[in-house]
This record gives sequence, C-alpha cells and structure tokens, in this order.
Amino acid sequence: MKNIVFAIVVLVGFISNAQFSYTKRYLLGTFHEHDVTINGIALGAFPDIDVDKPYVKTNGFRFEALGLGFFAPIGNGSRITGAKMFDIKTNYSNYEFGEIVNGINLSTTGTIGDICFNGITIGGIAQFGVINNGIAIAGVWNSMEKSNGLQVAMLLNETLYSNGLQIALNNTSLYTNGIQVGGIGNDTKSMNGIQIGAQNISEKTYGIQVGGINQSSEIIGLQLGIFNNGRKTKGFQIGLWNENEKRKLPFINWNF
Repeated sequence: MKNIVFAIVVLVGFISNAQFSYTKRYLLGTFHEHDVTINGIALGAFPDIDVDKPYVKTNGFRFEALGLGFFAPIGNGSRITGAKMFDIKTNYSNYEFGEIVNGINLSTTGTIGDICFNGITIGGIAQFGVINNGIAIAGVWNSMEKSNGLQVAMLLNETLYSNGLQIALNNTSLYTNGIQVGGIGNDTKSMNGIQIGAQNISEKTYGIQVGGINQSSEIIGLQLGIFNNGRKTKGFQIGLWNENEKRKLPFINWNF
C-alpha cells in the first residue's frame, strides 16, 4: 500500500513539473518544440497558433526571426482592450503560461502569446504578452496584461496593471503604480504616482497630474496644467483655469 501511495505522489509531481522540464536542450534549441526547457539560445519564426500551450521555457536568449507582431496594427485591437471593458482581474500566481523567457527576447516584428518575460523583450513592431518583469520595448505597440518595470513604445503602451514606468505617445492602463509619460495622453482608472502628458485622464488619482489638460473624477494631490478638472478634490490645482466641486478659479484652486 505504501508503495502505491509513493508511486502516485511521484507521478503527480512529475506531471506538475512536466510543463517546462520534460525535455532539456543546452546551447541551442527551437521554441517550436513542446514541453521543453532550453538553456542557451532558442530560435524560431512565428508561434504555433494551432497549439494552445506549447510549454517552452528559455533560459538565455530567444530570437524570433518573424513574429505575429507584424499583423498587430491591422488587427481588431488586443485582449487588453476587452479585459479593460469588463475590469477583469486575474490571479497571475496560478496562471498557466505557454512560454516563459528568462533573459532576452528579440523579435524582428514582435512576439505575441501567453508568455511571461523575465528580463528584456524587444519587438520591432508590436508585442503582446501576459507579464513583463523588466523592460519591454516596441517600435509601435506594447501590450502586456501586467507590467512590472518599464514599457517603451513609439505609439502605445497598454496594460491592465502597471507597476513602474510607461513612455509612449499614448499610455493606458487600469491600475497604475508609478509614472506615465505620454506625448499625447495618459489614461488610467486608478493612478498612484505621476501622469505627465498633453492630456491626462484618471478616475482616481493619488499623486500628481502634469499636462495641458488634467481630468480626474477623484484626486488627492496636485493638478498642474492649462486646464484642470477634479470632481472630488483634496489638494491644489494650478493652471489657467481650474475647476473642482466647490469653485472655478483661474491660476490657483484648492479644496480639502
């Protein structure tokens, strides 16, 4: 009986760890394999779209000659957009990733998939992933469900949860703990930190908004801009025109 119990325990442990350790490759491998851990360089072009979860872990350098990021700008938005509409919350501690990259990911056009990037990921056009722990750089568009670190893109950074810094013409998120720097604008539901842009929009702001137009349904902190609007304000507004729930004033306004 003890032997049977022991065998079951071993089997369960094997299955739970099989996702990324069934096969190990050293120095060189391809991420088109399934159930594999690559320690070194992983090469490939385009993901296997007919495979839901390939279970590939790369410890080192992942290079994608061509990725689906080429089609992202002409697609019908990203899954971040849909998730934001319904304010979906995910327990990422139990999330089953299709790939994990520990190190550097480089794609000439951009990587798209259920991927956790731990380190640096660079996409020539656009890249979509689940979690970015580190630095994500895209030529046009960065989309991560959760970003812990830095997002840099020419046109757009978007995420559900941003813990760090976003830099692009436009930045959008549901929950931001850190800084958004947008050439055109920043948009978030809840901001703990600083927004800097031509237009800053936030439902709840705990910190500072600096821009041409600053709008917040609820703000505790400072608005500094040409036009400032806070429906529920605790703090100061400095600009050419300032509005809060008590008064409308030029140059400086306040409420506590």
